[in-house]
Amino acid sequence: MNKLARPPFALALFLTCVTPALAGSLAPKKASQVATLEGSVGGNCLGFHGTRVDTQVLPDATSTPFTIPPGPVFVLTSGEFGVEGGTAGDSPRLEIWINDAFPVVTMRVAPLNSSGQGHAEFVAPTGIVIKTNNVCVFMNSGYNFPTLHGFFTKDS
Repeated sequence: MNKLARPPFALALFLTCVTPALAGSLAPKKASQVATLEGSVGGNCLGFHGTRVDTQVLPDATSTPFTIPPGPVFVLTSGEFGVEGGTAGDSPRLEIWINDAFPVVTMRVAPLNSSGQGHAEFVAPTGIVIKTNNVCVFMNSGYNFPTLHGFFTKDS
C-alpha cells in the first residue's frame, strides 16, 4: 500500500454513539494490551462491499487474525484511513460499523487529490467499546485502508 500524503486541511469528523469505556482514565494498564488493527481491502463485510477489520499487527511486525477472546473487550481510541481509487475532488464518507446495528464513527475525508487519493484520521477520546470481531469500514468512493488503534481490557 502506498503511503498517502496527509492533506493540509481540516477534516470534518462526527463521532456518533460513543460509549465511555472506563470510569477512570482511558489507557491500558499494560503495554501488552495495546493493539493495532488493519483491514482487508474489498470483499464482503456484513453482507455489503466494504473492508473487514480482520488483522491484528503484533509488536514484532508480524500479524495474526483479529479476534476478541471471551471476557475482554477492545477499546477503539483512534484510527487512520488511506484512500485510493476515488474521484478527484470528491469528499468520500467513511463509516465504521460494529455488527450491523449502526455506524459508531462517521466522517468525511477532505477532498481527494487529482489522483483520487486522500487520508483521514479520527480520535475517540472516551473510547468505543467493541465486543465482537465484526468490524467493517465502508466508504462511498474508492477503496479504504483502515488502521485502528486501541487496547484490550476486561469487560466491566
